[in-house]
Amino acid sequence: MKKIKSEYIYHILYVLFYLSLYFVFGISKVSFFFIGMFTAMVYINYYLLVPKFLLRKYYIVYIISCFVFITFCILFSDLVEYIVDPRESEVSFIYDIEDEDDGFLDKYGLKPYIIGFLIISLSTVIKFNNRLSKKEKENLKLSNENLSTELKFLKNQINPHFLFNVLNNLYSQVVTKSDRAPETILKLSDMLRYILYEGESEKVRIDREVEHLKNYIALQEMRDSSISQKLKFNYNLDSSIMIEPMIFIAFIENAFKHSVIDSDENGFIQINIQSKKNNIYLTVINSIPSSKFVKDKHGGIGLENVKKRLDILYRNKHMLNIEILPNLCKVELNIELNTNE
Repeated sequence: MKKIKSEYIYHILYVLFYLSLYFVFGISKVSFFFIGMFTAMVYINYYLLVPKFLLRKYYIVYIISCFVFITFCILFSDLVEYIVDPRESEVSFIYDIEDEDDGFLDKYGLKPYIIGFLIISLSTVIKFNNRLSKKEKENLKLSNENLSTELKFLKNQINPHFLFNVLNNLYSQVVTKSDRAPETILKLSDMLRYILYEGESEKVRIDREVEHLKNYIALQEMRDSSISQKLKFNYNLDSSIMIEPMIFIAFIENAFKHSVIDSDENGFIQINIQSKKNNIYLTVINSIPSSKFVKDKHGGIGLENVKKRLDILYRNKHMLNIEILPNLCKVELNIELNTNE
């Protein structure tokens, strides 16, 4: 069963209230009818005149339609008042009937038009307010959908980029017939499982994200045994912290890429992740070789994507500083978590 819109509930409650005025509180038939005319003015203007003319910018047609409609209500009210209760036909809280020989305005005056236009103006304001509120909700929903789509797109870009790098490492091991190739495949399997399943989640426990980083580092160390002596990975974290997956991996990949740690004997990488209260701090420092080397011409995708993800997920709640010196690159990332994370 579909959930009943609150707008319909308000209409039903008003109808019940309107009926109770006569059947419960015992107001006169004439007064009961006049309140009904007021209600008709509101609904016809709200659902017909405003959408049909005013929103389409037919301003003159809208004003004429309102004038004709109010005139019709005046004449119809006068007729019904006389039919329902002739004794009260000389009395109306909308207008004062004077001499029958008077002209239309002399007989009815401007009072019914003033009241009619006030009622119509009020319903018009309500219509525009509701329309604006609805439009804001639609824009917010569309914005959230666009952000969700963009995040999914960025994640899907990260996965092939990461897989491309790891398969290159595995290929070199297979070519050299390294005994570590089976172990590399197992590590790669663990990482792909994380990417395919936990990587699609909105949040993961931070210890699972760290485990993913350790698997990546282990794969890199399998390429060259000297890497483990040049790399330091320290972390001190509250394992209950939840964080978006695949946030840190791009910075680690970038450090391995630019330090050339496997071929530069002076190369090094230092990784430190700490959690303090509602903040997570990541620091990555890597050497930059003095001699020039050819960079991957397709590189930089992962780092640019994680910057965009951070801007979407932690807008105004993160600080990213990348400092590049002649022989050193330092990345500092501070993420402020919500108190309920």
